[in-house]
Amino acid sequence: MDGQLKLSGPKDLDMRAERILATATRLILHYGYDKTTMGDIATAANVSKSTVYLYWQSKETLLQALLTRETLDVANDWLRRVQDDSQGGTLFGIYQHGFRALAAHPLMSALYTKESHVLGEYVRRRDPARHVLPYQFNRLLVQRLQAAGIIRADVPDAVLNHVLVLLSVGLFSIGELLPPEETPPLEEVMDTLAEMVARSLAPSEPGDSAQGKVALQMFLEQLMSAFI
Repeated sequence: MDGQLKLSGPKDLDMRAERILATATRLILHYGYDKTTMGDIATAANVSKSTVYLYWQSKETLLQALLTRETLDVANDWLRRVQDDSQGGTLFGIYQHGFRALAAHPLMSALYTKESHVLGEYVRRRDPARHVLPYQFNRLLVQRLQAAGIIRADVPDAVLNHVLVLLSVGLFSIGELLPPEETPPLEEVMDTLAEMVARSLAPSEPGDSAQGKVALQMFLEQLMSAFI
């Protein structure tokens, strides 16, 4: 295991397509998905509108491609952060770095909201069933962490999984309920939340950090193979 997940084969994109996706990301984050048109993306990327449609048949398929790329970027970022930290494979390290990787990719963290101004109508009409597979895969991560002695084995994995997903969703969706001036710095909140997870869910004799890193990489590779 080399600590890096990569797209390969026919799913690779040429430089022009990558430029279009990068431009689409910038426009969607600034104006929102609902207000961004394929024409806007083409103009900002300095290509014709027909060129954009050559790669993607609709704005929704373009967004799906963008989210696929962003999902892989988050996974790589998460894994890199964990691998570079000597204690990254502990329960605290895995969730601290996971929260930080997700926060560093606002297009992905917007998926944790329902009324996001970023993804707008796409999120609101998204089939709830699409959340089931990631939820199930996250349960596999919990099971791997239990087997490695990283997380408590005396609590059912289904319960642990639900609690951890609940915390992740709440971390990013609470911004829809409160104005920015009422919320503390996100980095402090993420670190405190990761510490709470570790204090309450790590076993009294936590397992080896190296085993936690292996468990995380196996989970991410399996997750990516299902989505990309």
